[in-house]
Amino acid sequence: MSYYKLPDEDLSAYDFIISTVPIHKTLSIPTLNLSQIITNDDLEQIHTFLHYQYHQDILKTIFLPQLYQDHVIAHHKKDVIKAFYHLLKQQFPQIKESFQSHMNDSQYHQFTLFPNQVALIALNKPLTNNNMLSVLILNKSIMWNKKEIKMIILFSCSDPHHFILNTLMDTLKSLTTCNDIMDIYQHVDYPTFLKTILKHEKNSFNQGVSINF
Repeated sequence: MSYYKLPDEDLSAYDFIISTVPIHKTLSIPTLNLSQIITNDDLEQIHTFLHYQYHQDILKTIFLPQLYQDHVIAHHKKDVIKAFYHLLKQQFPQIKESFQSHMNDSQYHQFTLFPNQVALIALNKPLTNNNMLSVLILNKSIMWNKKEIKMIILFSCSDPHHFILNTLMDTLKSLTTCNDIMDIYQHVDYPTFLKTILKHEKNSFNQGVSINF
């Protein structure tokens, strides 16, 4: 299929597109961008893509109730970092105290702010061999990077092709621009949180996801 014929193509007949040319269009189905000469790394990307494409509840396996805490009392950024450290340390004793200083250093993570006081902190290097997402919902919002935040998600995954991260980002974009985020704040129990997350994860897949490795 020619790149320039994409707008005229009925994409409902396809599950996804594999392309050796970057696709700078928003399509109704996922796209996978590979190099022109297929390498072993490309084959690994295809394998990863297919695995997650047909197992869409990937977030369900890495959001864990034991790494979720609500009604967290925090007044400053350092209180949030300490709360994350103690929460993670209970499940993974091997986590070092240096985690706290790294959380204060932007070279160790990426900080993304979403609407309605939601923040994502994606660690550049996972803390353990286990892919995991940890969540804190604060009792009251605090200032972080000069922005108010109330819910913070910590991303610690081995995700070289950014598929999990892209999925989470698209999910949070969907979630934080509708009233469902307020439902989470009003009913902060873990089942409500997970159910709402999975609903928006499904929405993000249905709307089409562009995955460029």
